[in-house]
Amino acid sequence: MEPLAHALGITGIVLGLSKVHAALIAEPAYDFSDSSRLRWALLYAVVLWLAAWVAGIPDRFERWRDAVLPAIASAAAGALILATLTAAAGTALLPRFVLVLAPLGAVVWSLVVVRTSAIWFRPTSGVPQVVVVGEPDVVAVLLEELASSPERPVTVVGVVDREEALLDPDVVARAVADHRATMLVLDSVAQDDEGIVAVAETLHRTGVRIRWTVSFAEEFGGVLPLDVVERSAMLFDIAELHGAGYSRLKRVLDVVIALAVVPLLLVVAAVSLVLNPVLNRGPLLYHQLRVGRDGREFDIWKLRTMTVSEGPSTWTTADDARITRWGGLLRKLHLDELPQVINILRGDLSIVGPRPEQPSYVALLLEEVPHYGTRHLVRPGLTGWAQVKFPYGADVDDARRKLQYDLYYLRNQRLGTDLRILARTARAAVFGGGR
Repeated sequence: MEPLAHALGITGIVLGLSKVHAALIAEPAYDFSDSSRLRWALLYAVVLWLAAWVAGIPDRFERWRDAVLPAIASAAAGALILATLTAAAGTALLPRFVLVLAPLGAVVWSLVVVRTSAIWFRPTSGVPQVVVVGEPDVVAVLLEELASSPERPVTVVGVVDREEALLDPDVVARAVADHRATMLVLDSVAQDDEGIVAVAETLHRTGVRIRWTVSFAEEFGGVLPLDVVERSAMLFDIAELHGAGYSRLKRVLDVVIALAVVPLLLVVAAVSLVLNPVLNRGPLLYHQLRVGRDGREFDIWKLRTMTVSEGPSTWTTADDARITRWGGLLRKLHLDELPQVINILRGDLSIVGPRPEQPSYVALLLEEVPHYGTRHLVRPGLTGWAQVKFPYGADVDDARRKLQYDLYYLRNQRLGTDLRILARTARAAVFGGGR
């Protein structure tokens, strides 16, 4: 609802200003709806909205004050993009009246949407008040995962020990009543118990929403926790395997985006060639063996960001001492990954998917982490859900936690999810976070 209102508002601003200019300011006046400027006005609206979306407006901000600078920056970026197109075309695509005032209107509208969203669509009273039935230790891990990177606000007001609920199902009803809960979450054992399910059905008729732990974690955390998922729950459809149309469309988008990025790769590579002798001594490129779809190995390419080492590869940390000055900047801006467009064009990588790991790490993780091999059912990606949801990983425990986000992506793989990940990746490149 909020993104749609935001997009329609910006579109209305651009088209309204264009209509005013055509009817009242232009000499002579003209019919804007029947002119070539209509399509450029629509493109301008899309650019302004996409720039704001990448900046996280409206969903990233609870207070309008926090959105002021991102709104201004995104509007300026949108204006710069259309100004660049105008310069390339050599003619005025839109009048300056629209070029200047539309970004100002977009800023104001963005702040209005953030403000009204906080009041109307995301009131505190609307946050689900949840009682969870399960093993306390497992529930604690689940709540930690939800708290680390929530997708939707939720408040857990009570936890009922599953063993206690199995002995006396009415304890569940009392917990819901005592805490005035609006949602009840049951683990896999509780949902198979007739007594607990009967209580849940009664609560459901009174307006309490019911969730299983897996669906609850997916909906509110964007994660598929290994502690609560059963083996049978891993037998889900994967769009890249079971949806031929999606698979073909994904590949077409991969190639189109990769070709569009090639000019940027050439520019950054040229700058690196000049700066490397001083700030990053050694070869321009770095390649490393990685494991891809169906366990096939391939060489992944990057701009080198670390000192040349003869020893065995080790886990890389966010503040690794081997990272050079120029390499650190490339990593911060995520430009070191640009040569991977070569891997994308070759079909080793996709734009979006689980990040590929080294064969030695994969061998270890296959032994240590259940269901780890599932991520190799699809083509790995340049970016992924785990990268935008979880900070830098540097050990087996981190790899296990990232797998939970990879599994969520596989269960929810679709074009809309891919676009969300691309937007959040762009946001992370600008505002930081993820890897």
